[in-house]
Amino acid sequence: MLSWVLGDIICQEFDKNVGRNQDPMFSKKEGTEYSAMEITFRLGRYEGEEGYRHLQIRIYGPQNYVAVLVQEDWIIIPEEDLDNEKDCVKPGKDYTVGNTGWMLASYHESCWRTDGIENIIHAYENHISGLDSLGFPSWYLKVNLNEDERKEIDALIRSRDVGDFSRHWDRKKVQGPLFEKVEQKV
Repeated sequence: MLSWVLGDIICQEFDKNVGRNQDPMFSKKEGTEYSAMEITFRLGRYEGEEGYRHLQIRIYGPQNYVAVLVQEDWIIIPEEDLDNEKDCVKPGKDYTVGNTGWMLASYHESCWRTDGIENIIHAYENHISGLDSLGFPSWYLKVNLNEDERKEIDALIRSRDVGDFSRHWDRKKVQGPLFEKVEQKV
């Protein structure tokens, strides 16, 4: 129930303050900036690791269809690689920094809400530990996309049309532990 409510809030906020039909061909406005809504959630760590994990959702509606993208990122280290007495990383060890890259979760006129936002939130509901703090009153960012970012999104959308789903998100792509012997903290 709360997942559905959160998804509904996100979708309403996008419609109200970011919106679709930003392309000048559709909006009849010259010099329009292409904006997306970006939400970052903190994810729980797995047992035996220290660091940070995030889930980012980016919503972009250049025309009537809306693209929902998802990406995970992390900066983590196994606890056994930390020297707790000296409060530092053991010699020869370091944090693992990475991300999944943006994946297309949905591109649709209306089903972006369910196939994209709600599906993502349901898949991560046991992993989300909060919103990444952006300070009041913002709980999301309205980001202006540059030409390279727009081209990347267009390439993701086009890849679907030719049957290439390698960078398309589904529930099976929720990033699990990166190290052996780690379990999700509850």
